[in-house]
Amino acid sequence: MIRFAHNPVESPRTTSPFGWRLHPILKERIKHNGIDLAAKVPGRTGDPIYAVADGTVLISKVNEGGPKAGYGYYIVIQHDGFATLSGHMEELSKLKQGDKVKAGQQIGTMGNTGTSTNPHLHFALTIGNYSSKQWVDPARYIIKEDDEVVQKIKIEINGVIREVEAINKEGNNFVKLRDLTDAIKVEYDPKRSLPIVKSKAGA
Repeated sequence: MIRFAHNPVESPRTTSPFGWRLHPILKERIKHNGIDLAAKVPGRTGDPIYAVADGTVLISKVNEGGPKAGYGYYIVIQHDGFATLSGHMEELSKLKQGDKVKAGQQIGTMGNTGTSTNPHLHFALTIGNYSSKQWVDPARYIIKEDDEVVQKIKIEINGVIREVEAINKEGNNFVKLRDLTDAIKVEYDPKRSLPIVKSKAGA
């Protein structure tokens, strides 16, 4: 299942949607395999770009044709069940193939490299492995302000560390009850980084 834990940019605003379009530079009808997200200030570079979910870096480099060709500086990250491509970046974070990234980690900055007319982020999403190139519309997964952000967190249940799903709203994690069918009470110890869950057996 495709699920973003973080948006690729702050306050995402789409300037060119997914699908067929007249390419602004090539002047040909070409399928746009992603969406273009605008800079906060038109014409300005440097806006931070983030990983939308935990993953592994597959590609982090300049396009084979140089910084003025294709995606320019771009990064590809393989996530669980999907992969993302971020292109036209001004700077890449010091990430290399095989590096692990966390959701919300900055992976670079917005730029105007490659085949681009102005600073923006070309953000593309493919189902499964990156090699499948099964491009789908990323706009469907952009998190809106009132959306519930589902993420994985670690908790302790009867001395055992478990990974469960939690809903993050307004900076707080709410563990899904179906993941805690054996628990009736959750306590937080300020000296620990994990919540302590007491089960029926240990209550």
